[in-house]
Amino acid sequence: MSNPPSDASDRSPSARPSAARGGALRFVTARRVVEVPGPRGLLDVFEGEVRGMWARGPRWAAHAGVLETFRAGPGRDRFAEIEAAVQSRIGWWDASDSLRVYGGFAFRDDHRGDEEWAAFPVALFHLPRVEMDGEGSGLARLRLRVPVGPDGDVESAREAAEREATELVDRMSDAHAGGAPTPVGGTSRQTHRPEWEDAVRSVLREIGSGRVSKAVLARTTEVELRGRISPVDLVHALWSQHTGTHAFFFEPEPGVALLGAAPEAIATLRDGRIFATAVAGSVGVGESDAESRALAERLRSSAKDLQEHRIVVDDMVERMRPLADHVRAQVEPHVLTLARIQHLETEIEALAPEGRSVLDLLAALHPTPAVCGVPRDEAYGVIEEAEHFARGWYAGPVGWFDTEGNGHFVPALRTAVGDGTRWRLFAGAGIVNGSEPASEWEETGIKFEPVLRGLRACGARLDPVAD
Repeated sequence: MSNPPSDASDRSPSARPSAARGGALRFVTARRVVEVPGPRGLLDVFEGEVRGMWARGPRWAAHAGVLETFRAGPGRDRFAEIEAAVQSRIGWWDASDSLRVYGGFAFRDDHRGDEEWAAFPVALFHLPRVEMDGEGSGLARLRLRVPVGPDGDVESAREAAEREATELVDRMSDAHAGGAPTPVGGTSRQTHRPEWEDAVRSVLREIGSGRVSKAVLARTTEVELRGRISPVDLVHALWSQHTGTHAFFFEPEPGVALLGAAPEAIATLRDGRIFATAVAGSVGVGESDAESRALAERLRSSAKDLQEHRIVVDDMVERMRPLADHVRAQVEPHVLTLARIQHLETEIEALAPEGRSVLDLLAALHPTPAVCGVPRDEAYGVIEEAEHFARGWYAGPVGWFDTEGNGHFVPALRTAVGDGTRWRLFAGAGIVNGSEPASEWEETGIKFEPVLRGLRACGARLDPVAD
């Protein structure tokens, strides 16, 4: 890997310490344009530190280290709290150097970080020390930041940033992925099927009583390995196998990671334009293209799936209207075909009024009916009664936002959380009038496959264990 020289503007640190308000974060930034095969080099160099990666198709962003951490606690307006914290610390920064913070939110605002979720509070975001983004293999933009204390010397910090950036590029050049994965034995244990199907029937009774029209019921699969599989290896397997999804990996503290491959985006705000996708209604893929097309046609004509999908679209549009201008949804859904599953998908677009941020949209949209249900509050209650595990960040919004209000968030779906040797996988199904417990079990089984296939690609040899 070579390190092409960057132009003068890329090499100039972007410190503006004299512009800082009291309490604002001060730092300098060294920039490079580097030639890399992808984000792997950066993530490998920073093994043992906080890391993250976000990708769809060939486009990716990776980050490592922490310059500043932002949190929100239970029982608060977490979206507004996080945004206010970021703006108070780094919002003074010049718009030409807009800064991103990366992280996410729990599914519920009363989340408690217990057991596997101990490193994941209600809301957590990092301003990284090192950030790199690119498209496939080739040139990528690298930014490395060094803090400047209240009485710190800017020139010394600038020299340190330039020196560290040069050293980092050299270290990434030496980093390389290993060969074939080493086989790792282990077991997988799913939720007890009769108990879960009984829970589906209890949700159907709530629908029949009129309490809710839809509720999303999830279940888990526990994977225990006799060796460790790196979360970086696993997210790269997900990314390569499921290019049509939003692959994500977030390691809030060394040794514990959340990763997955979400089919949809809750909200994207870019240069005043809002994009969102409603995804609901599912069917598998076939052994051939012709069989997959036949299944897709069956999905398009399924009254149950069309009803479930329409609930999601209508709710998202209704919640966006007070916040955005010219909200438009596609008239008819199309079929999104992924590696192992097909969904009904509707694209929604709108214009953002001046001053509107992506977190404003998240506060209104999360949780969408695709991950919770309708009506929202009643669906929360139904889920709490029917599920016997903590969702944590599963189905919560994960992604990034910047100091201009732009951002991109997806629901944490097709998800696993773990430490490399133990993983808990999550999958859910939308229960509506006409749902059948056996079919919903099979659908959630399909949704476990992205992470399970990723584990197998990384060497896992799993023996199912009956509950």
